[in-house]
Amino acid sequence: MPGTSGVRGWRDACHAHPALPVRPMVRSIRNTLIFGGLGALIVLLAVALAASTGLRRANQVLARSGYSQDQLALAMGLEAGVNTYVARAAMGIPMRARLEEREKIEALLLRYDASIRAERALLTTTGDAVDDADEELATVSELGRLFRAIRRDADTGVATERASLSADLDRFQSLVRRTVAQERAEVTETVGRFDQARRVIRAMAIALPIFTAFVGALGLGLLLARLRRPIARLQSAMAAVSKGHAEPVGDLGFAEFQALAVGFDRMADEIAAQRAALSNVNARLEHDVAARTAELEARNAQLAEIEATRRAFFAQISHELRTPITALQCEAEVALRGRSGDAAMLREALEQIMAQGGVIRRRLADLLAISQAEDGRLVMAQASFDLGQALRESMALADPFARASGSRVEARIDDGECIVRGDAGWMQQALIALLDNAIKFSADAAIRVDLARAAGKAELTIVDNGPGVAEGALERLFERFHQEPAGRARGGSGLGLSVARSVVDHHGGSIAASNRDGGGLRISITLPLAS
Repeated sequence: MPGTSGVRGWRDACHAHPALPVRPMVRSIRNTLIFGGLGALIVLLAVALAASTGLRRANQVLARSGYSQDQLALAMGLEAGVNTYVARAAMGIPMRARLEEREKIEALLLRYDASIRAERALLTTTGDAVDDADEELATVSELGRLFRAIRRDADTGVATERASLSADLDRFQSLVRRTVAQERAEVTETVGRFDQARRVIRAMAIALPIFTAFVGALGLGLLLARLRRPIARLQSAMAAVSKGHAEPVGDLGFAEFQALAVGFDRMADEIAAQRAALSNVNARLEHDVAARTAELEARNAQLAEIEATRRAFFAQISHELRTPITALQCEAEVALRGRSGDAAMLREALEQIMAQGGVIRRRLADLLAISQAEDGRLVMAQASFDLGQALRESMALADPFARASGSRVEARIDDGECIVRGDAGWMQQALIALLDNAIKFSADAAIRVDLARAAGKAELTIVDNGPGVAEGALERLFERFHQEPAGRARGGSGLGLSVARSVVDHHGGSIAASNRDGGGLRISITLPLAS
């Protein structure tokens, strides 16, 4: 094959230098994909961590902004509430009327304290923000103390307490103003931090997908660039092999492609060898086909000649035997009608002549039936008939031969009809052939015939008292022209049992032969009863 020597030479060179450098594992596609996937996973984890951290900080800033705004509103409410409380006390409004205002101020102080503590829970244990929260808690505590002092001085209404009330009120308002200023600054700071976190998150949301897509496209492009060359080499090599020109693939880079290249080169060598072997096989096959064709033509010609000879033989023997048999029967009939001589002796001789003539005529009928079957099969009608009646008529026709042979037929037939479907004439001829065969071997003994019905079938048995058949010859007993040595000694054509089997087969039944204990042959026939 063209190109085969090149591939084999390259393979021999590879085997001659076994110490070729082994590719590191990183050159395999699997490892490349694993490392690329690990890198992408690390990048995604870093992105997720950064995004989570940014979102957590943004949420913290947003929460602190909410607390700061709440605290600013509470501080301003405290200032307004205390001023209102003091003014209403100066106006001489009774204490009961000022009770609701005092409860509102105390509730504002409690909410202020709770808001600062909630904000502090968001912060770490150290840092300026924690210190500011602790300072605010101290301020709230001081505001509460000052409010209680202001309330006490305002509720007494004593002139000596007015100086103390004025001093406490000034200090309370100073603390409130300072707290309001701090809360406003804190609100401004948290809003700025939230805006900064929002800008960072927005930038990450835009940049990270772009970065991830760029890195993935870059990695995929590099991988495809490294895969394109070995794939192109393999395609070229496969095209060459399909055209009958094998060529070595060579080094393909990746470990998986390298293993594929070694297998491909080995496959190319095997294909080349198989093509050469196939060419030789085709040449031998063409030679054998030509020889067998000539042999079959010769055999067909021989078979045609044999078939023509067989047909000519059957026609000739039928023609040659029909005339003397007819003359023999005519002479017997004339002798039977004569009056001279010993009548008893003459009658016995003539009966034997007629019996032998009947046997010869039935054998001729067998020969004619086989010779007239164009494809070796008998043509039969399909009609219902009584098998018992056909058996009785067959026994009547065989009776002269039986009496001439010194034997007798003993029949046991079930009462009633035994209806089967088929050809009554052919069935009668088959039964006569079986009876003649039994009479021929039974000499002066009795032949037993049984016909019974069982399980939807007709069972017919014919038993003779002859020598039987060798066990190894039972299977061949129904073959055409087959005769055992005892049969040839007693005469016959070897066609009777063959005709009987063909008839039984055409009726959908079965026929078998077996040796009887004590001597003799048993023929068993089973036929399906008509529904």
